[in-house]
Amino acid sequence: MKRFLTICFAIIIFHQFLFSVEQLLKEKELFEDEKLFKQKIEEKLKFISDGNEGVFEDENILLEYILLKDTYLKFFEKKSEVKKKEYKKLLDEIEGRREETKNPLLSYCLAILYGRYGELLSIMDAVKMDIPNKIKDCAEDVIKRREEIDDYGAYLILGRLYGVTPKIPFYTGWQSFEVSEYYLKKYIEKNKNSVTGKFFLAETYRAMKKTSLYDSIIEDILKNGDFETFQDKKILDSLKKSKE
Repeated sequence: MKRFLTICFAIIIFHQFLFSVEQLLKEKELFEDEKLFKQKIEEKLKFISDGNEGVFEDENILLEYILLKDTYLKFFEKKSEVKKKEYKKLLDEIEGRREETKNPLLSYCLAILYGRYGELLSIMDAVKMDIPNKIKDCAEDVIKRREEIDDYGAYLILGRLYGVTPKIPFYTGWQSFEVSEYYLKKYIEKNKNSVTGKFFLAETYRAMKKTSLYDSIIEDILKNGDFETFQDKKILDSLKKSKE
């Protein structure tokens, strides 16, 4: 009976953690105070490091943890080597588990982590490690089996991947701006107010030398854009600053 109650209590705590993380990552008013936002993230991450590794037993909670950790590393950790180490550690922890469970949530986590890890490497190092193809395979697995994960985030990942990956014969010959456009439009269909999705689409059009489409989207973002995520806010702030 005692063990049963302990397990029930742990489940309640972990799902409270899940809900609180979801709320934190969408707390728009908090984004304006970056110091406080960082502090709140650190508090959630400390919850894990203080002996609550059991959250990783629930893939839904694991995903929220990865989204939280990724936000912290991308926007608040300044040291590149620290970022590499942390992303690599998470990749090593999740890779084997994905092979065992075949859970699309883990595929999505890996798509995010490989993407961030690859950004910290040189292009050739990333290609030699086959990172673009790993991202592609993981994101495609999500779309095939459970596309709605993280508000259809796999479409955003693939759209960006097809748009920025260099085309290298025998490695990334699949790169295509047209496919990038397709996936990003699919993402925007599901997330009509996403500044990030629109900005990535604009970047793809710029690479395609479709200047008028690029300008039109940027103008729309500046005129009507309202951030929904912290990344949305950072992109919007950057665009506004560039126009000053």
